[in-house]
Amino acid sequence: MDNPGAFSLEEFCLAYLVRAGAVVEKAGHALLEVLAPEELFPYFNHNHLFLAFDYEVARETPESIFITYGSQLLDTIIRLASFYGRYTKHYWPGNVPAFLRNMEQPVKKAIEFVHCRPPRLDMQWVAEHAFYAFSFRAAYHSFEKTDQIFSVVIDGFNGLVQQNFLKQWENIVPGESPGYACPGATILPLDTIYQIACREVETKVVEKGALLRRLTQAAKNRELVKINCYYEETAREIQQKMDGADEGKEARLEKQLAAVIADQERRQKDAARRYEVEAEVRLDHLIVYHMPCLHAKLEVQHKNQYFYQTVVYNPLTARIEAPACPLCGKPAHRLVPAGKGQLACLE
Repeated sequence: MDNPGAFSLEEFCLAYLVRAGAVVEKAGHALLEVLAPEELFPYFNHNHLFLAFDYEVARETPESIFITYGSQLLDTIIRLASFYGRYTKHYWPGNVPAFLRNMEQPVKKAIEFVHCRPPRLDMQWVAEHAFYAFSFRAAYHSFEKTDQIFSVVIDGFNGLVQQNFLKQWENIVPGESPGYACPGATILPLDTIYQIACREVETKVVEKGALLRRLTQAAKNRELVKINCYYEETAREIQQKMDGADEGKEARLEKQLAAVIADQERRQKDAARRYEVEAEVRLDHLIVYHMPCLHAKLEVQHKNQYFYQTVVYNPLTARIEAPACPLCGKPAHRLVPAGKGQLACLE
């Protein structure tokens, strides 16, 4: 292609079908075999079909559907694929959260201010947060290929990972536009948010890779046992022939034995490589969830010093969330005076 970033028709259809949950196999040159999910049946009229992207291939495969510019099925796929890009933003369907009475009580349950007097509420306000849900596709390559989607949700306000956000949002019917009015909270730069998501997904990918290695270890060991048994038996037979052989025959057998040992080492290395687990990770899609959250500014006293700490009430979880430590960036359930007018975690 002239533009290396452009998609061919085959690549475009493959990307959409995989994204839509279909099982797709490369059946030949310019030919895809598709097992489509039930929700696509009304559009394709088949669950099992072949898509051809070359006229000659279509002629040679009578059961295939020829896909080219202007074809009806391609227009359907383009229309369906456009929905994925249309709803990249979801909005909280409810109203803004009401101010909390006795804010200090839920704060006390969520956060401990070490060596400080109990916090005093200074003010409350509502601000819209943007929660960035990055979905990464990891392709694991070993003796068989495995794909998995890993989702990481980051609160754009404080950069904290929201571990259970998507599960908690499951029963929410989002709006296509906000039905509330409030100012937006300060958002971290998108590249910073993305880097946080990358670090988080790296941990998930490595953990899954370690599990796959443990699962493949038994198969790897079985293959190595077969290889070793075969070559050790062959080596014994050669060594038996060497007993009592004349000088010329013994020299030939020694070369055969050396070749057997070298081939055994090569086969062992090949088997080890075949069962290695490697992962390729790419960003598959991003959805931004907009939700109004309640902010509270607290006054915290330590001896004769006063600190001001902002905490957030999340209406999705109905609780006060631990703030991000200004030093390490992790959620801080226990805060201590750290100098420079800051409260930081004990770490």
